[in-house]
Amino acid sequence: MNMNIGRSANPVLNKSTFTDFSISREQAGTMTIQGTVNKTALLLLLVIVSASYTWKMFFEAVEGYGASVVMPWMIGGAIGGFIVALVTVFNKKWVKITVPLYAVLEGLFLGGLSAIFEAQYPGLVMQLLP
Repeated sequence: MNMNIGRSANPVLNKSTFTDFSISREQAGTMTIQGTVNKTALLLLLVIVSASYTWKMFFEAVEGYGASVVMPWMIGGAIGGFIVALVTVFNKKWVKITVPLYAVLEGLFLGGLSAIFEAQYPGLVMQLLP
């Protein structure tokens, strides 16, 4: 049995994945747990803010028209997020710009989608305590 350990068909994980960076090790600095936590918190905040925007837009719309109001934002977030993800995969030099943009776009999509599900199935997304 021929096992190709370490080989992947995924274009993100090719031979040059970790060697094509233009920043030298001295300039890049060391990855720390605190830095990772800070960046994760910032990206989560961006997702929450953009998701709350479409959520609020859905529930402030005239009754019965919420889905049609947020649908362009959801489609834009989904397609835009996919395009930004592809750009990030193939051009790693733009990561500092594309990752926050991706978080905002995915927040738009997830906020609208969760609002639609909450309207159809109350309590599915937001469970209020008695």
